[in-house]
Order: sequence, then structure tokens, then C-alpha cells
Amino acid sequence: MNLETLERLIDEAIDKEDYKKLLELLDEREKLLKSMEVSPELAEKLLRRDEERMRKIEGNKAKLIETIMKSREYGKSIQAYGKSISEQGKRNWGRG
Repeated sequence: MNLETLERLIDEAIDKEDYKKLLELLDEREKLLKSMEVSPELAEKLLRRDEERMRKIEGNKAKLIETIMKSREYGKSIQAYGKSISEQGKRNWGRG
């Protein structure tokens, strides 16, 4: 696989939030880069792209954390509602 293809696949993995695939692609890119002569210009270009990617990943991470926190809040609300219904059922059961 050539470097251009790897770079495109890396971006796609980030867009899809497929971090397992991303790690595989980064390992493959590392092996490829070690096997070739990398000009200072190419190294700088790769570094800039990776910095952009890191910002995107950080944004995805922030969204994921927000989603997790909301899920926890919803879970607590559902548990409280379930407990309330259960207690109400116990009170009504005793009246019959």
C-alpha cells in the first residue's frame, strides 16, 4: 500500500471513529515510512496532518464523553422512575 492510500484510509478511520483500524493503519504507515527516505517537507506535511487529526479525535472524544454522561443521567432517571413505580405498586398491593 502506498503512503497516499494509507493517509486516505487513516482519515476515513477517524471519520468512522474506527480506532482499532486507525491503530493498524498507523502501524502500517510507520513501517512504510521507516522503509523509505522521508524528505523534511514530507515529514512536516505529515506532522501537520496528524495535528489536525488529533484535534478531530479530541473533538470526537469530547462528544463521546458528553454522550456517556447523558446516558448515565438517563439511566439514573429510569432507575428512579422504576423504583417509584415499584414502591407505588407495593403500596397499592397492600390495599387490595
